[in-house]
Amino acid sequence: MCLWKQWKVPRTKVKKLTALGVSKGKAYEWGNTRKKYWRIAGSPQQPTRRG
Repeated sequence: MCLWKQWKVPRTKVKKLTALGVSKGKAYEWGNTRKKYWRIAGSPQQPTRRG
């Protein structure tokens, strides 16, 4: 969540999500959505980092 809030521009969201291993199609879909980070976090395919 913290990183998503820092990525303000859709282009940055797409670039960073693809770097995390998300497919380009899903990264484009999530990066250009009008929904806020808390809504996207409920997506079953959203990558998470634990550690």
